[in-house]
Amino acid sequence: MVAYKAGQCIAYDTLTIHHGLSTCAYPNPFHGPINFEVTCDRDDYVTIEICYQYGRKVAENIETPVAKGETKTITVECGELKESLYMYSIRSKSNTMTGKLLKSR
Repeated sequence: MVAYKAGQCIAYDTLTIHHGLSTCAYPNPFHGPINFEVTCDRDDYVTIEICYQYGRKVAENIETPVAKGETKTITVECGELKESLYMYSIRSKSNTMTGKLLKSR
């Protein structure tokens, strides 16, 4: 899902996998903190990892508990990163989801 407003691209990336993990990363492109919304169909722990486009890890969030049916918002501070393309990975016990993030000015 991508929204356009007055010449600016504001992306709202929603990914869902049939095994019960649903995620959303916003704002994208970002220039400060990034919010990840995570929903699980059972009690689980999720780990968020952000890597530079060439694979070097730049941020990691230690395991965060998510209760069944709860939508949890996890904020990762990334304002100090340089302008570039980044990849994120959200892992639970049974699933891994990946996506792209763009750092803007």
